[in-house]
Amino acid sequence: MKTSADYHSIWVEVCRRGTTCLLVWLILLCACFWQREILLLGLKYPLSRFEDAVPPLVTLSVVDSMYIAFELAFNASIFLVSPLAIYHIWSFTAPALRVAERRWIRIFVGLAAFMFLLGIFVGWLVLLPLLFSYGRFFVPDDVMWMIDLRQYVHLFWSVGLYGGIVFQLPLLISLLARVGWLTSEYIHRCRGYVFFGCFVVGMLATPPDMFAQIIFAVPLYLLFELGWLCRGLLGSPSSQQAELVSLLDE
Repeated sequence: MKTSADYHSIWVEVCRRGTTCLLVWLILLCACFWQREILLLGLKYPLSRFEDAVPPLVTLSVVDSMYIAFELAFNASIFLVSPLAIYHIWSFTAPALRVAERRWIRIFVGLAAFMFLLGIFVGWLVLLPLLFSYGRFFVPDDVMWMIDLRQYVHLFWSVGLYGGIVFQLPLLISLLARVGWLTSEYIHRCRGYVFFGCFVVGMLATPPDMFAQIIFAVPLYLLFELGWLCRGLLGSPSSQQAELVSLLDE
């Protein structure tokens, strides 16, 4: 039974690790704000291949310039401090886990981090340029096409975040299949509904045009199929269930 001294030591450890992450984040925040022009050049890189087709970015008010500077610094610092935060969370919780639990958590967290970063860069380097390259075809000839810098920065971070989340789908499907919650018969019966659902999600998550919806929905469905094909990488369902049962029995 834990005593008050044990809870006090746990609280001290949480405060120490949280303070470390907070101080590092503040340092990164100041550094990112100082180098905000370099960050802005990085945000404009996905459009560098379409300099002739994409108009220059503009700001419509003085407040937008200040908002963009702080948003760039804040989001970039959060992105950079995330590995340190994950490390401290893992270091704090790992001693309380069993050996098998630590092994599987390392595998899942490593795969999830890799797929999240992959989805971010795919969103930034593939989806974002495609959206702008198709978007210019819908602008009437008598309308001047201008892109607000504040909206572009928001779109940049949103596309990266959505891409990282969507790329977790193969890992989720593989995990559900390996623990026996998804079977071949069930997948075969529901594959049409999944395909239709991908287009519904694409309709809700993208601008209201057919090309953007297809660009989002087709890769989403391919990620679903990839997760089903890669289910064998996590072992057989029987071994997964046996290990889960053994963990629960302990």
